[in-house]
Amino acid sequence: MPSLYKFFLGFVCASMTLVTNAQDFPCDEVDKKAIEEASPDKVKRISGFQTATPVERANPRYPAEAARTGSEGWVTMSYVINEEGAVEDVIVDDYSGHKAFRHEAVRALKRWKFDPAMKNGAPTEQCHQAIRIDFLLEDNTGAKRSFIRAYREIEGLLSEEKFALADEKMAKLEAKRNFNRYESTYFYTLDGKLARRLNDVQRELNSYSKALNSANQSEFEDAFKADLIRQIFALEVNFGYYALALESFDKLLELDGAEAYRAELAPVVEEINALIESKSPMSIALAVKDSGSQFYTLTRNQFGFSYIDGDLDSVEVRCESHREKFTVAENFIWSIPQSWGQCRVLIQGEPGTTFELVEVNNA
Repeated sequence: MPSLYKFFLGFVCASMTLVTNAQDFPCDEVDKKAIEEASPDKVKRISGFQTATPVERANPRYPAEAARTGSEGWVTMSYVINEEGAVEDVIVDDYSGHKAFRHEAVRALKRWKFDPAMKNGAPTEQCHQAIRIDFLLEDNTGAKRSFIRAYREIEGLLSEEKFALADEKMAKLEAKRNFNRYESTYFYTLDGKLARRLNDVQRELNSYSKALNSANQSEFEDAFKADLIRQIFALEVNFGYYALALESFDKLLELDGAEAYRAELAPVVEEINALIESKSPMSIALAVKDSGSQFYTLTRNQFGFSYIDGDLDSVEVRCESHREKFTVAENFIWSIPQSWGQCRVLIQGEPGTTFELVEVNNA
């Protein structure tokens, strides 16, 4: 196991149950035939995939109560575009602001229409889709005096190491759900700092991710965003979310003034890529959320489950050009065709069910 920079806690890789049986996904027969007939000294086109293009986008309704209180926010969602170009299987990944934003965002997205994706001249599903819908008001800048007072009080409690009381004050402030985009950025940045002092690393990651989404709505400087991404990157590596960590690194490369962070994190990225390419199994501990589902982005095209404690109902593999849904079993390997592109798995089951997802090479 590679050793990373000292500010990381280390890769998450627990012991695993050996997975012995392999299962191939149903492959496109055109792909199989092309591969079998291809000459080793010639290049042959296996299949072509053309992404879906939007033809109609419905705008969400701004909830009256949220507008009245000056609440702003965003909703991130995953969805599938079916063969008819309609949106289906929408899942809310995260959100910030008034709770009504979730309903309105999903309602609007379901009314979107697309020219469907095409594979080998025929309509096909496009599954690896994600979007953030923003809810913003005009001329709603700066922070309210009441927010500034509460923020400074909590900041003072942190400096005095009164973490329990600070946590109580944070909960009361968040319950109001009337933050604008600037207040959300500062609130979740402060909550990430508090979560670190409380040794709640999952909350820390969630809060910094929310802060970054909120900062992207506003005119925050790239240096501020770069610092958030760097902290998110470190936490993703610690958890073993390697695909997400690589995405965070790419986001960092898009910012101005991030040269120092690039130099610092590039060796870590090299070690992540080396681990992904190695023969070593990669195991990550996960749990089904209260919503009854859990997403995970794969770095390899073979995976399985072990140490299931509870009930897992199904696993759905959502790739760029294909998806499949299966029941879940231990000691079993799913093999995904490389032609499907990068994939996320959606695991559904009883909330609180814990398990390990194991990614392998050459099972």
